[in-house]
Amino acid sequence: YGAITIVMAAITIGLRDGLNARECLALFDSSWRRTLVAECVIGWVLAYLYQALGWWAAVVCVALVFLVWEAYDDRDRISHDEMTGLLNRHGMMQQLGSAVARVRRSGVPGVLIMLDLDGFKAINDTYGHEAGDEVLQVVGERLLGSIRITDSAARMGGDEFVVVLPGVRDVSAARTLAERIHTHLGEPIYMA
Repeated sequence: YGAITIVMAAITIGLRDGLNARECLALFDSSWRRTLVAECVIGWVLAYLYQALGWWAAVVCVALVFLVWEAYDDRDRISHDEMTGLLNRHGMMQQLGSAVARVRRSGVPGVLIMLDLDGFKAINDTYGHEAGDEVLQVVGERLLGSIRITDSAARMGGDEFVVVLPGVRDVSAARTLAERIHTHLGEPIYMA
């Protein structure tokens, strides 16, 4: 049922936001667990191969799966920030290019929000870098919790973040999204 749910969600989001098939695939590639559909298909293939050809065919398939997963992990390391799990500068530039192309094609504007954490240096200086790292991780989680699935968030470096909100039709919607992000980021962070 996982694969059916993903396909139905992709169609719904694609129709709502005017995405083409390639953009839908890229959306789920960057937002959800990429291997979920692949794991379902591979499970079926392994079961069939085991029954049809024997155990050795399933072992070969498992080896190939591990190679593909390693390639995905390498790609994630290139485009994602290790500390926050958000996109890094490289990954954001790719998402920004896709968002600009979508705006040009659809004519529906998008929003770019740049964030800088006030007083972050004082946290590092007063409580240490471990506390600063924890704050950055919480900010990353809160950013992801504040945006839509079609939006992108990135840590550009240090305490600088960028959020891309494609398909925002009017200023009031952009303001609402920005206020939601601001509200979530402004909540206290309790540290152990």
